Amino acid sequence: MGFLAVLLLAAVLLPDPSSAAKLAAADEDAASAAAVQGALLMSAMLPQHGQQPSTELEGKMNRAGGTLYRAYALLQSSSTSLEEAEEQLRTRTNVQQVAANIAKGQELQQQGHQQLVSGQNLIKATEEEFQQSADPFGPPPETPKSWTNVNSMAQRASSKDLALKSRISELVKDANNNHVSLVQVASTGNPKTPSDPIAQAQEKKILEFLSKY
Repeated sequence: MGFLAVLLLAAVLLPDPSSAAKLAAADEDAASAAAVQGALLMSAMLPQHGQQPSTELEGKMNRAGGTLYRAYALLQSSSTSLEEAEEQLRTRTNVQQVAANIAKGQELQQQGHQQLVSGQNLIKATEEEFQQSADPFGPPPETPKSWTNVNSMAQRASSKDLALKSRISELVKDANNNHVSLVQVASTGNPKTPSDPIAQAQEKKILEFLSKY
């Protein structure tokens, strides 16, 4: 075989250096693309944290929680007074206290209702301010778990408030069905002198309440 033939055969059999470089570059690009895609997938799998409320908003929501706690405590005290009236009607003992216990329960329920409304309004205002203060180009705002707990407390207090209103109405009906004159009971409880302004004011409050039913 001549020298020229050998050169031609070598050119055919040996790889082109430029082709090998291109293949290596292509492999490197594919590896880089795979690495980027893997990083994106991992990022998507990780938990995403949105914007958090400011310290000021956290303080407002904490105040809302405190208000709702007071509301629930008042509503629970109302329930206790109504339980006493129910027991007195059931056993027909101390019936002279029925009207006073119902009136006390209703008064506590109203106080609790006012605290409940205040707490609900504060929750609404705080949540609206949080949404408005969020960066529109950033991640969506993330409601803290503590705020969810405050909303749950508001729901429990609201349910108890509604139940107490119905309970008061039913209790007055039960008293009438048992021939307990609530107006007479309110007037003939502990002896009071006409000159006692505190007693007169309390009696007037009871009668005004009972006149609603």
